[in-house]
Amino acid sequence: MFVEPDWDDPIDFQARLAAIPAQAVVRGMFLQLLQQNVRRDLPAPLRDRRYLAFKNYPMREYVELLAACCAERSARAPIAQHLRELGRSVYPSYAQTITGTAIFAVAGHSYRRVIELCPTAYRVSVERARVSVRSIADGHAVVELRELWNFPDLHQVGIFEGAMSVCNVSGTIRVEPIDFGSANFEITWRDVGG
Repeated sequence: MFVEPDWDDPIDFQARLAAIPAQAVVRGMFLQLLQQNVRRDLPAPLRDRRYLAFKNYPMREYVELLAACCAERSARAPIAQHLRELGRSVYPSYAQTITGTAIFAVAGHSYRRVIELCPTAYRVSVERARVSVRSIADGHAVVELRELWNFPDLHQVGIFEGAMSVCNVSGTIRVEPIDFGSANFEITWRDVGG
């Protein structure tokens, strides 16, 4: 059953980290983007780490970086909301990278095309993740996210919302959580004009 995410829900980072398979990896560019967007909020050891854009790093490291970012901000709002906000910056930043440009240039500002192309983007960015579009029509899609351990029910919602912003659409994302690494999205959207 699809539901609105509960942005006030507490997050057990240790349980999430423990569930991540050792072989789950993510491209360094995403660690770079996260680090750049919140550099001032990170403790020095995390702020000073260096990542190579096309090298794979353990997904656990990415989730640890998310946890550190959220810990610094937790007094200001619920942690789940921070995960969402951090996700919103991913698509606009990724779409400007060499890889993102190559994948999403054909999408222009069509949110539907972005959704259609997202399985390719995830395949390149998060090797073992499987993302597929179960159905799509004008203004509505159902997307399946599997083996995607960086909070598919929260952070990934923010990523899809960030794409909405770039494409000048508004909409909602309802989630059907499956486990810590898998969820389904029901996405509805409409052009906001302008």
